[in-house]
Amino acid sequence: MATATLHFPSAEVMTKYLSEHPLLSLDYYKEKGITETVAKLAADRFADSDKVEMGIKMGVELIAYDLQNGEDGFTGTKITKINGMSPMFWIQFSMGLESALIDCAKKAAL
Repeated sequence: MATATLHFPSAEVMTKYLSEHPLLSLDYYKEKGITETVAKLAADRFADSDKVEMGIKMGVELIAYDLQNGEDGFTGTKITKINGMSPMFWIQFSMGLESALIDCAKKAAL
């Protein structure tokens, strides 16, 4: 069975949508700069592209890895670093970001 391909909108649309998405707009995330950083990384990596489910999962894992290390793995630029979080946090964060990205692509398709 073939996996559906999702098309992601422009970086501007993605950044706005992800910045306001309930799973990414928690007060803690906003205070720490996580929401802004995640929206930018996701827009840089997904905007104006087509991805299958596994591509989304892999992209999310790379964003989580970059946040843990405080560096954009694609550009080497320093980014917001999230320290001291449990493995369960990263599982929940990844699931939330994946859901937000899928929502963004589906909403853009409407």
